[in-house]
Amino acid sequence: MADGGYRDLTVVTPDKSKSALHKEQMALARARHETVNRCLKRNTALSSRWHHSPHKHHLCFRACLVMTQLMFENGRPPFRVEYTENPAWMGDTMMRI
Repeated sequence: MADGGYRDLTVVTPDKSKSALHKEQMALARARHETVNRCLKRNTALSSRWHHSPHKHHLCFRACLVMTQLMFENGRPPFRVEYTENPAWMGDTMMRI
């Protein structure tokens, strides 16, 4: 799922929504994703310029991912998004993010 500026035909964008409710729920899911991104960027290692070997950047990024995941699992999860209308890409199944 992406915002309206995305041009890949395989990606669900707001203009492909089935209804106003579906469009609103897609916006909530995108907002939740931005919340997760903001949680990652709170770590100063990801919010400042990387001055070390580029070959070690993935280690720092993975460590930040693990710390963010642990924060989510231990009482500070991002807000839930519950679809009452089926997402366009899931057929007839319900999806909870």
